[in-house]
Amino acid sequence: MEWADAPLPRWRDRLAGTVDSGDPFAHVPGFLHLLHEAGSPVRLLQLRRLGRMVAFSRRDALHPGYPAAVELARAAGFRPVLRPVGGAFAPLHPGSLVVEQYGADTQARIETRDRFVAHADALVAVFAGLGIDARVGPVPAEYCPGEFSVNARGAVKISGTAQRVSRSAWQVSSVIQVGDTAPLAEVTAACAAALGQDVDPAVTSSVAAETGVSDLATVARAVTATFVERGLVLADGVLALAE
Repeated sequence: MEWADAPLPRWRDRLAGTVDSGDPFAHVPGFLHLLHEAGSPVRLLQLRRLGRMVAFSRRDALHPGYPAAVELARAAGFRPVLRPVGGAFAPLHPGSLVVEQYGADTQARIETRDRFVAHADALVAVFAGLGIDARVGPVPAEYCPGEFSVNARGAVKISGTAQRVSRSAWQVSSVIQVGDTAPLAEVTAACAAALGQDVDPAVTSSVAAETGVSDLATVARAVTATFVERGLVLADGVLALAE
Protein backbone atom coordinates (compact mmCIF):
# COMPACT_ATOMS: atom_id res chain seq x y z
CA MET A 1 0.00 0.00 0.00
CA GLU A 2 1.40 3.40 -1.01
CA TRP A 3 1.14 4.97 2.45
CA ALA A 4 2.30 2.00 4.55
CA ASP A 5 5.89 3.19 4.91
CA ALA A 6 5.35 6.91 4.35
CA PRO A 7 7.41 9.19 6.66
CA LEU A 8 5.53 11.24 9.23
CA PRO A 9 5.94 14.58 7.41
CA ARG A 10 4.18 13.06 4.40
CA TRP A 11 1.31 11.85 6.56
CA ARG A 12 1.17 15.26 8.21
CA ASP A 13 0.97 17.00 4.84
CA ARG A 14 -1.70 14.57 3.64
CA LEU A 15 -3.84 15.36 6.69
CA ALA A 16 -3.41 19.10 6.13
CA GLY A 17 -4.40 18.64 2.50
CA THR A 18 -7.60 16.76 3.26
CA VAL A 19 -9.19 19.44 5.46
CA ASP A 20 -12.08 21.23 3.74
CA SER A 21 -12.56 24.81 4.90
CA GLY A 22 -16.26 24.48 4.07
CA ASP A 23 -16.69 21.65 6.56
CA PRO A 24 -13.88 21.33 9.11
CA PHE A 25 -14.76 17.74 10.07
CA ALA A 26 -15.85 16.15 6.78
CA HIS A 27 -12.35 14.79 6.10
CA VAL A 28 -12.16 12.69 9.26
CA PRO A 29 -13.86 9.43 8.07
CA GLY A 30 -11.84 9.37 4.84
CA PHE A 31 -8.56 10.06 6.60
CA LEU A 32 -9.23 7.32 9.17
CA HIS A 33 -9.93 4.95 6.28
CA LEU A 34 -6.54 5.84 4.78
CA LEU A 35 -4.81 5.21 8.11
CA HIS A 36 -6.50 1.82 8.42
CA GLU A 37 -5.65 0.76 4.87
CA ALA A 38 -2.00 1.75 5.33
CA GLY A 39 -1.61 -0.60 8.29
CA SER A 40 1.09 1.67 9.69
CA PRO A 41 1.35 2.74 13.38
CA VAL A 42 1.11 6.45 12.57
CA ARG A 43 0.63 9.10 15.28
CA LEU A 44 -0.38 12.65 14.38
CA LEU A 45 -1.44 15.73 16.36
CA GLN A 46 -3.34 18.61 14.78
CA LEU A 47 -4.10 21.94 16.48
CA ARG A 48 -6.77 24.20 14.99
CA ARG A 49 -8.74 27.40 15.55
CA LEU A 50 -12.13 27.04 13.84
CA GLY A 51 -14.05 30.21 14.70
CA ARG A 52 -17.71 30.62 15.64
CA MET A 53 -19.54 27.33 15.29
CA VAL A 54 -21.56 24.75 17.16
CA ALA A 55 -20.10 21.30 16.55
CA PHE A 56 -22.97 18.86 16.95
CA SER A 57 -22.43 15.15 17.50
CA ARG A 58 -23.93 12.25 15.61
CA ARG A 59 -26.12 11.57 18.65
CA ASP A 60 -27.40 15.17 18.61
CA ALA A 61 -28.36 14.73 14.96
CA LEU A 62 -30.74 11.90 15.91
CA HIS A 63 -32.66 14.06 18.42
CA PRO A 64 -36.05 15.50 17.31
CA GLY A 65 -34.85 18.93 18.44
CA TYR A 66 -31.79 18.89 16.19
CA PRO A 67 -33.28 20.96 13.31
CA ALA A 68 -34.33 23.62 15.82
CA ALA A 69 -30.89 23.60 17.45
CA VAL A 70 -29.26 24.08 14.05
CA GLU A 71 -31.45 27.09 13.32
CA LEU A 72 -30.81 28.55 16.77
CA ALA A 73 -27.07 28.27 16.20
CA ARG A 74 -27.36 30.03 12.84
CA ALA A 75 -29.54 32.78 14.28
CA ALA A 76 -26.89 33.43 16.96
CA GLY A 77 -24.17 33.76 14.31
CA PHE A 78 -22.61 30.32 14.85
CA ARG A 79 -22.10 27.92 11.96
CA PRO A 80 -23.69 24.51 12.68
CA VAL A 81 -21.40 21.60 11.78
CA LEU A 82 -21.49 17.87 12.47
CA ARG A 83 -18.39 16.27 13.97
CA PRO A 84 -17.95 12.51 13.54
CA VAL A 85 -17.33 11.65 17.18
CA GLY A 86 -19.43 10.68 20.16
CA GLY A 87 -20.74 12.85 22.97
CA ALA A 88 -22.87 15.96 22.60
CA PHE A 89 -22.44 19.36 20.98
CA ALA A 90 -19.53 21.68 21.71
CA PRO A 91 -19.67 25.46 21.20
CA LEU A 92 -16.61 27.10 19.63
CA HIS A 93 -15.42 30.61 18.89
CA PRO A 94 -12.05 32.19 18.02
CA GLY A 95 -10.93 31.57 21.61
CA SER A 96 -11.41 27.79 21.33
CA LEU A 97 -8.49 25.47 20.56
CA VAL A 98 -9.27 22.14 18.85
CA VAL A 99 -6.76 19.38 19.65
CA GLU A 100 -6.96 16.25 17.48
CA GLN A 101 -4.89 13.09 17.82
CA TYR A 102 -4.87 10.53 15.01
CA GLY A 103 -3.44 7.04 14.99
CA ALA A 104 -3.79 3.46 13.83
CA ASP A 105 -2.99 0.12 15.47
CA THR A 106 -4.41 -3.38 15.72
CA GLN A 107 -5.68 -2.75 19.26
CA ALA A 108 -7.68 0.34 18.29
CA ARG A 109 -11.01 -0.85 19.71
CA ILE A 110 -9.54 -2.55 22.77
CA GLU A 111 -7.48 0.45 23.89
CA THR A 112 -10.18 3.13 23.60
CA ARG A 113 -10.16 3.91 27.31
CA ASP A 114 -6.36 3.96 27.49
CA ARG A 115 -6.30 6.66 24.80
CA PHE A 116 -8.90 8.71 26.65
CA VAL A 117 -6.86 8.47 29.86
CA ALA A 118 -3.56 9.41 28.20
CA HIS A 119 -5.12 12.34 26.36
CA ALA A 120 -6.94 13.73 29.41
CA ASP A 121 -3.88 13.30 31.65
CA ALA A 122 -1.77 15.19 29.12
CA LEU A 123 -4.26 18.08 29.13
CA VAL A 124 -4.22 18.14 32.94
CA ALA A 125 -0.44 18.50 32.76
CA VAL A 126 -0.78 21.33 30.23
CA PHE A 127 -3.23 23.22 32.42
CA ALA A 128 -1.22 22.57 35.58
CA GLY A 129 1.81 24.05 33.84
CA LEU A 130 -0.24 27.19 33.21
CA GLY A 131 -1.20 27.42 36.89
CA ILE A 132 -4.64 25.76 36.88
CA ASP A 133 -5.81 23.30 39.53
CA ALA A 134 -6.86 20.89 36.79
CA ARG A 135 -8.63 17.58 37.33
CA VAL A 136 -10.12 14.89 35.11
CA GLY A 137 -13.87 14.46 35.37
CA PRO A 138 -17.17 16.17 34.59
CA VAL A 139 -18.84 18.91 36.60
CA PRO A 140 -22.63 19.03 37.02
CA ALA A 141 -24.56 20.51 34.07
CA GLU A 142 -21.54 20.90 31.77
CA TYR A 143 -21.96 20.87 28.00
CA CYS A 144 -20.94 17.59 26.32
CA PRO A 145 -20.58 15.80 29.67
CA GLY A 146 -17.99 13.07 29.84
CA GLU A 147 -15.75 11.10 32.16
CA PHE A 148 -12.67 12.60 30.50
CA SER A 149 -13.62 16.25 30.61
CA VAL A 150 -10.98 18.36 32.34
CA ASN A 151 -12.15 20.86 34.92
CA ALA A 152 -10.66 23.57 37.11
CA ARG A 153 -10.95 23.22 40.88
CA GLY A 154 -13.65 20.57 40.47
CA ALA A 155 -16.04 23.43 39.67
CA VAL A 156 -15.90 24.55 36.02
CA LYS A 157 -15.18 22.83 32.71
CA ILE A 158 -12.11 23.82 30.66
CA SER A 159 -12.04 21.09 28.00
CA GLY A 160 -13.98 18.12 26.74
CA THR A 161 -12.83 15.04 24.84
CA ALA A 162 -14.50 12.67 22.38
CA GLN A 163 -13.26 9.78 20.26
CA ARG A 164 -14.01 7.97 16.99
CA VAL A 165 -12.71 4.50 16.13
CA SER A 166 -12.87 3.18 12.56
CA ARG A 167 -11.51 -0.37 12.34
CA SER A 168 -7.80 -0.02 13.25
CA ALA A 169 -7.75 3.80 13.02
CA TRP A 170 -8.85 6.35 15.57
CA GLN A 171 -9.18 10.03 16.40
CA VAL A 172 -9.27 11.58 19.88
CA SER A 173 -10.55 15.14 19.75
CA SER A 174 -10.70 17.84 22.43
CA VAL A 175 -11.97 21.40 22.58
CA ILE A 176 -10.06 23.63 24.99
CA GLN A 177 -11.76 26.88 25.89
CA VAL A 178 -8.86 29.32 26.02
CA GLY A 179 -10.53 32.71 25.62
CA ASP A 180 -13.50 34.31 27.37
CA THR A 181 -16.50 31.98 27.21
CA ALA A 182 -19.18 34.64 27.78
CA PRO A 183 -19.89 34.84 24.01
CA LEU A 184 -20.76 31.12 24.09
CA ALA A 185 -23.32 31.27 26.90
CA GLU A 186 -26.46 32.20 24.96
CA VAL A 187 -26.01 29.78 22.09
CA THR A 188 -25.03 26.98 24.49
CA ALA A 189 -28.21 27.45 26.53
CA ALA A 190 -30.42 27.67 23.44
CA CYS A 191 -29.01 24.57 21.72
CA ALA A 192 -29.05 22.56 24.94
CA ALA A 193 -32.71 23.41 25.52
CA ALA A 194 -33.64 22.38 21.97
CA LEU A 195 -31.84 19.06 22.42
CA GLY A 196 -33.24 18.39 25.89
CA GLN A 197 -29.84 18.56 27.57
CA ASP A 198 -29.34 19.83 31.13
CA VAL A 199 -26.60 22.41 30.62
CA ASP A 200 -25.66 25.45 32.69
CA PRO A 201 -23.38 27.79 30.69
CA ALA A 202 -22.08 29.23 33.97
CA VAL A 203 -19.98 26.09 34.55
CA THR A 204 -18.06 26.63 31.29
CA SER A 205 -14.80 28.42 32.03
CA SER A 206 -11.53 29.01 30.22
CA VAL A 207 -7.77 29.13 30.53
CA ALA A 208 -8.05 32.94 30.41
CA ALA A 209 -10.53 33.07 33.30
CA GLU A 210 -8.34 30.81 35.44
CA THR A 211 -4.91 32.23 34.58
CA GLY A 212 -5.19 35.39 32.51
CA VAL A 213 -3.57 33.58 29.53
CA SER A 214 -5.82 34.08 26.49
CA ASP A 215 -3.35 33.51 23.64
CA LEU A 216 -4.18 30.34 21.72
CA ALA A 217 -0.64 30.03 20.38
CA THR A 218 0.75 29.91 23.93
CA VAL A 219 -1.61 27.10 24.90
CA ALA A 220 -1.02 25.28 21.59
CA ARG A 221 2.74 25.29 22.19
CA ALA A 222 2.19 23.89 25.69
CA VAL A 223 -0.05 21.15 24.29
CA THR A 224 2.51 20.22 21.64
CA ALA A 225 5.40 20.12 24.10
CA THR A 226 3.46 17.96 26.57
CA PHE A 227 2.20 15.47 23.99
CA VAL A 228 5.69 15.11 22.53
CA GLU A 229 7.32 14.76 25.96
CA ARG A 230 4.84 12.04 26.90
CA GLY A 231 5.50 10.08 23.71
CA LEU A 232 1.95 10.52 22.40
CA VAL A 233 3.30 11.96 19.15
CA LEU A 234 6.66 12.70 17.53
CA ALA A 235 7.58 16.28 16.69
CA ASP A 236 7.46 15.40 12.97
CA GLY A 237 3.83 14.37 13.37
CA VAL A 238 2.54 17.73 14.64
CA LEU A 239 0.41 20.09 12.56
CA ALA A 240 0.92 23.31 14.49
CA LEU A 241 -1.70 26.00 15.01
CA ALA A 242 -1.79 28.44 12.11
CA GLU A 243 -0.65 31.83 13.43
